[in-house]
Amino acid sequence: MDNQPAGPIIIESSANTGNHSQFKRDFSSQLPKLLFFILAAVVAIEIVIGIRTLSKPLPPSTKIEVLKDAKLSLVTLKQDYKVGDYISVLVKLSSGGKDISGADVVLHFDPRLIEGSSSGLIAGSLFQEYPFKSLNPQTGIVQISGVTSSANKYYNGIGLFATVNLKARSAGKTSVTLDFKPGATNDSNIIAANATTDTLVEVTPVELTIN
Repeated sequence: MDNQPAGPIIIESSANTGNHSQFKRDFSSQLPKLLFFILAAVVAIEIVIGIRTLSKPLPPSTKIEVLKDAKLSLVTLKQDYKVGDYISVLVKLSSGGKDISGADVVLHFDPRLIEGSSSGLIAGSLFQEYPFKSLNPQTGIVQISGVTSSANKYYNGIGLFATVNLKARSAGKTSVTLDFKPGATNDSNIIAANATTDTLVEVTPVELTIN
């Protein structure tokens, strides 16, 4: 029998196989550390962004405005009325952030265009007592007084002092106003607690049109 030449015999290097296995083992052992460093970097970035955001000043529009002046304002649900319509005038009071013990309102309307009576005067709940309420239909002058005698009942805030219910009498443009002169004591005023000084600084009338 003839001897045939044998084909090449390929022997896989055990060194290469060993290196590949070692690489896989090394990579597997280092993977948790790699993930930890990535996570730590992400957390650090988030902390830096958070600190920068918190350190930014608030925009001016978010600042809270503190009312410092005592005010009286007249408000109506609308400005246009017809003859015969009822007109509810709300007297709003702002204490200007201070404790107050009382207030006097002297309101004026034109009796040629508007009419009313004392029964249409409704006191608010800002003070313990409203000892005086008066409406003169001939002169169009309304007077309302509120007072608190107990220190723990002093008022501080913005609220409804009283409601004056009137009626449109004749057509025309008119206004309902508050009598006020700085320093005067016989007109509208707001009295500071534990004092007799008038703290009222500003009054706001209301303009009306009667058709």
